[in-house]
Amino acid sequence: MNGIRIPLIAAAAALAALSAAVPCKAQDGAEAYFEALADAYRKAADAIAPCVVCVEVSRSLDIGQQPGATSAPATPSDLALPKHILEKFQENRMYNQRPQGPASGVLVSPEGHILTSWYNVAGTVKSVTVTLPDGRAFPAKILGKDEDKDLCMIKIEGSGLPAALIDSSVPIRPGRFCAVVGRGVSKTSITMTTGIISASSRNRGQAFQISARVNYENAGGAVVGLDGKLMGVVGHVAHLDYMNRQGLNTGVGLASPVQRIAEILDRLKAGEEIPRFRGPFLGIRFDQAYRGKGVKIEYVYKDLPSRKAGLLPGDVIIFFNSIQIETRNDLLFAIYQCDPDQRVGFTVQRIVDGKEETADLWAVLALRPPEEELKKLDAEYNEWKKSQPGGDGAKKEE
Repeated sequence: MNGIRIPLIAAAAALAALSAAVPCKAQDGAEAYFEALADAYRKAADAIAPCVVCVEVSRSLDIGQQPGATSAPATPSDLALPKHILEKFQENRMYNQRPQGPASGVLVSPEGHILTSWYNVAGTVKSVTVTLPDGRAFPAKILGKDEDKDLCMIKIEGSGLPAALIDSSVPIRPGRFCAVVGRGVSKTSITMTTGIISASSRNRGQAFQISARVNYENAGGAVVGLDGKLMGVVGHVAHLDYMNRQGLNTGVGLASPVQRIAEILDRLKAGEEIPRFRGPFLGIRFDQAYRGKGVKIEYVYKDLPSRKAGLLPGDVIIFFNSIQIETRNDLLFAIYQCDPDQRVGFTVQRIVDGKEETADLWAVLALRPPEEELKKLDAEYNEWKKSQPGGDGAKKEE
């Protein structure tokens, strides 16, 4: 297969140095090694290819759009973004849109159950069409989903179909060679990128990281080892991120491992919507316009750990549990490593009587509220925002 990328820069450099010293034999050895590796990748892709399908989704409304918007990708006004992000959005408009085109899925039962990325079927979906490797197309229905794992089960009517084995004993460890196999616009031909597992645990153990390139087309596709066994399903590719509202297509891939898939496979087949992880919750709103180091607080919610700890609007959090905080993502990541009811410490900078002071504060994190309670917090913030000079409320809850 043409275009296979071999992520062995260090090995290639060593082989190049060796070939310079012993031109003929070293060169022959290098070519033989890489050809053998490429052949192993081809065999692995061929083994899983019958189970990898093309998934096409028609939707009336995409995630990131407000009701009443057109079916076109989200616009800045739809997203209610701060000015500095709007400017970035305009500069990289195409980057912040879901590309038109198909995605991928993996058959996991002879009866037509297919695992794909939840993102692939997110939004207000009108129809889902699955094209098998032989070119036959079938309508599919959406069954269960797990947004934290970025997994969704869809189903076509069928029998005797090839199915990938969900084997929890397949090792997921850094350094293992892997290939990402998907289906593109040709539908009956596979796409493949290659690499290694670069981290075995991401997203609180819900995903592993790979160096093989992932994209919107192979999202929902299969990650396999050189033995052709399924390691996981590609996910966590999106045109919008709910935290930073920036595109996610960076060249570092994530996939849900077979071990996590096995735990929820029957629930997804049964049509269950698995609740999202309710992690720790502090209860602040970030100041989106702040450009300095640390995280500046715009608003502190009532009756939550942040208010009880003594955090104030205008405070800049510079340390959290002795971890230096430079960006909002630094703080979010640090909080997500904690448990609800855990006691945590802050160091903040604040202005008192015109002078900058540093204060050390403590809080006990709460459990993240359910969606209905988050809407109430959003309303609380909107009321406060309207009371501020020039304030007209906010449209999105952080």
